[in-house]
Amino acid sequence: MTPRHARTRGAHAALLSGIWEGRPLGQTLLSLVLTAGSIPLLMEAMTLVIEGPYTFHVDAKSEVLTLTTEELSGTGWYLENAEARQESPLQAAAAGTDEASFIELPTDRAPRPWESFTGYVEVGPHARVTLTRQGSGPLSIHIAAARDAPATTDTAQPAAVLKPLSGDDRQASRDLELQVMLTEQPLNGTLQGLGAIGGDAYSPSEPASPPLLRTGEVSVVGRRLGSELLYTVMAVPLRLGDEVRVMTNRAALDNPDGEGLREAMAAFTCTFSVVGAASDGTGIDLACHASGRSLAISRFGARIGSLQPRPWDVLANEPSMQAILPLGLTALFALFHRLLDSLYPRLCGWTNKHLRRLGVIRDVDHPVRRWAVHRRARRETRGKRNH
Repeated sequence: MTPRHARTRGAHAALLSGIWEGRPLGQTLLSLVLTAGSIPLLMEAMTLVIEGPYTFHVDAKSEVLTLTTEELSGTGWYLENAEARQESPLQAAAAGTDEASFIELPTDRAPRPWESFTGYVEVGPHARVTLTRQGSGPLSIHIAAARDAPATTDTAQPAAVLKPLSGDDRQASRDLELQVMLTEQPLNGTLQGLGAIGGDAYSPSEPASPPLLRTGEVSVVGRRLGSELLYTVMAVPLRLGDEVRVMTNRAALDNPDGEGLREAMAAFTCTFSVVGAASDGTGIDLACHASGRSLAISRFGARIGSLQPRPWDVLANEPSMQAILPLGLTALFALFHRLLDSLYPRLCGWTNKHLRRLGVIRDVDHPVRRWAVHRRARRETRGKRNH
């Protein structure tokens, strides 16, 4: 039994031999040049056919994760061996001002002291959540109402709700700090929202050693043409200090002022795991994914631009494209040959006419006559085969 790939090669050979038969060598070479020049356009067109939002998977070890929840959060964690502290409304408002360090708060407006807490924490909508853990220290969680929340957001909506396991009354807060002392059991949880993975080492927000992304990798996953199967398009390694975002479009990255950056960001869905020092755990282990069109990495204090799959990345990794591209090139080659059946004699005549006018050539048969001889010889050859 003939193998399938051998039959395919035989079909291609028969098709190509039928195209070449009886045609001048110059016409064949011109068709090859036109086909080669069309390869980038063909690859771009095939990429657009299957182009859609890619899935970006981020596996990283980071010291910080900052996301802002959206309308429907549904995020909750169980914490034990934790300490909680709520900031007063005055301090929460003053924390963002330049003169915050010079404001002396009244006693009744001072931040509440740290209190032991074991129970559940529910994160509300439009809350800015920051997870920080440097080295093997405790996990710090800061939950505050987002300042850039939509105007339609209910200002009375709490950023977080504490549900003590002891059965005490719930406590709602718009600005909450938690510190979790990790034991032998890891702290696992999920968080979904808009934001970045990693921190900015060049513009720290506090007078302290800034938390950073330590290491990681981004895998771009696409969907095969006409199938639900997935394949890896490309992989991007992350360096120390990188800050990663996934974008739904590239317009915001081209704006030097960063306007529209939030609207263009895609939402991350993250699973995090924090392992205690007893198990030699450091930092925060993250597995996040987001659906978008490009990857934005801030490196060395500046955005390095947008990284997105190129047509060659899709061709090199998509099995369907690897099968379709040779067929497309063969069809283009045959199409150019057919088009040149009528155009090539005119092109030769125009070329010879100008060459004779320039004196480059003097005695050359008319190209139309030569073309008629080729066509007549081709018909005679086919007639002999039929007999």
